[in-house]
Amino acid sequence: MKKVLGINASPRKNWNTAQAVKKALEGASQAGAQTRLVHLYDLKFTGCLSCFACKRHENPADICILQD
Repeated sequence: MKKVLGINASPRKNWNTAQAVKKALEGASQAGAQTRLVHLYDLKFTGCLSCFACKRHENPADICILQD
């Protein structure tokens, strides 16, 4: 079974962008795909803060130290 993820990056959950994503997911669902819609504004996420902790020698895995 195919899986389709719809991502709405707009802060408005019921406006044009969200409606377009929902319609696309409906079409994918009718074609037999498993679908899921994610609203980015519902997620607690922060981008890179440029702290460079990932670049220091104490962090051998080169991963972000922030837990978001």
